[in-house]
Amino acid sequence: CEQASSPDNSAVKQQYAHVRPSWSPDGMSVAFTATVNTVLGIYLVDTSGANTRLVHAGDAIGITWSPDSKWIAFSQGRNLFRRKASGDSLVQITSTADDIRPAWSRDGKSIAYVHSTGVWLLDAATLAARQLVNAGDCPSWHPNGKEVVYLKVVFSSASNAADYRIDAVQSDSLTARTLTTIVSSYACSFVSINPVGGDLLFARTSDNAYAQVAKASVTNGVPVVLVDDGGDYPAWSPDGKKIVYTRTQQGDGALWIMNADGTGKRRLTSP
Repeated sequence: CEQASSPDNSAVKQQYAHVRPSWSPDGMSVAFTATVNTVLGIYLVDTSGANTRLVHAGDAIGITWSPDSKWIAFSQGRNLFRRKASGDSLVQITSTADDIRPAWSRDGKSIAYVHSTGVWLLDAATLAARQLVNAGDCPSWHPNGKEVVYLKVVFSSASNAADYRIDAVQSDSLTARTLTTIVSSYACSFVSINPVGGDLLFARTSDNAYAQVAKASVTNGVPVVLVDDGGDYPAWSPDGKKIVYTRTQQGDGALWIMNADGTGKRRLTSP
């Protein structure tokens, strides 16, 4: 999941120029990873599409924002770092060389992330880390602010295929529960829950079709496809009303924004 979901082994050729977008909590900016004018790094762009600027040079990806929109955290070299959104004050916050996909809590006190031994939680002040679950991927914070929602891929002997189960674990008591299972014959990844509740957002990929952006209710897990002609790495706006994603059609590969129901698609960046 650190690279594009399926651009290399797919029979359908797709383009990934601007990837892994993350919307700032104040709604003003989107962070993403790209190579612009030969410089690979993390860039910010205003949600109007103006003012693209570099904030961190390097092979960094998987961006999350502090709730006050002043800091970003990301993975580079499979360690986690944080940096001011202005580009100042780079700080390494983990050093195991096995940490990816950070997700900052709503109160700013913790960062959930993926380690080789599951989903972990980092104290943003002390940098002390502890394990939440021993297997999981793509953490995001539940709207209640107390649970970390994550993807758990479980092989089903009944269907002879993978089940994409969405679980949630209490960050303090470690009590876990299953929210739903996404019903899909496609591979599902980059799952996140709507920050105001209700729906799960995710990418679906197949070796012989364009990547898709879909959502599913936490009550039934049935996908509703929002983008079927090339879309990946979807992320919610802070109010849950819009979605930013990479449009993977050949000749594009940049960021687009749409309403949460799939209408109103518009370009945000140009490749």
